[in-house]
Amino acid sequence: MKRSVRNKYAMYNAMKQYLAESNEIWKENSGFNANVEKFNDLFDKVKDILQDLRVDSGPTTVRKHANLESLTRKAMTLQGVLRSLALEIKDQEFDARLKMTISDLKHGAVLQRILNFKHLADMADERLEELAKFNWTKEVHENFREMLDNADKQLAAPVSRRRDMKNQRQELKIVFTEMDQFLNAMDLIIYAFEEEHPTFVSRWQDSRSIVNYRSKSNAADNNGEVIDELFGPNRDENIPDDETDDPSMEG
Repeated sequence: MKRSVRNKYAMYNAMKQYLAESNEIWKENSGFNANVEKFNDLFDKVKDILQDLRVDSGPTTVRKHANLESLTRKAMTLQGVLRSLALEIKDQEFDARLKMTISDLKHGAVLQRILNFKHLADMADERLEELAKFNWTKEVHENFREMLDNADKQLAAPVSRRRDMKNQRQELKIVFTEMDQFLNAMDLIIYAFEEEHPTFVSRWQDSRSIVNYRSKSNAADNNGEVIDELFGPNRDENIPDDETDDPSMEG
């Protein structure tokens, strides 16, 4: 749906600008005026939704990976500390519960790795006072637990965000439909201005066209700058959504 959303929004933005420019022509027509007010209110709502949907996942992804690497190093340290304790106290049963490979901690599904880290943390809880001699202090352990809690939140956040985005995309479709209804109503009223303001009517009809928007270089007035500011120049990926365009977004 991404390209169709950009194109639709570009048309709405062009209409909003042209309506503002031609205010002196239509402001005395109460029917037209009422539709303009409703259209502008919905336009602001659309802009808010699109700004919410504009997500740059790059820095977040890098941060997640950095946190996971740090957490992995801590977990491997803890495993070594626990095994050292098991050997010192000659507790074979305790040692058997620590038999995780490097691959179990460094590779594989993130969720399973987090579960392995938690298993180590739980074992450390049982012998925390004895671990201090290996420099795994209470403070170090609390920091490790906090990192695990943050990892849990990071794993849960994308699921919640995808649910929110799905609802926002549905809301966007509804608002687009409402905006089209007000524009369609203005299409019927516009001919009342044709005799005295033919250029106004002609430019209105041109602005109502949905074009395949590319960048500000081929957009009239400052429409391109506004679109590029919201979506990024020539970048569909700034509005995360389905892989294909959604025909229902076209006019």
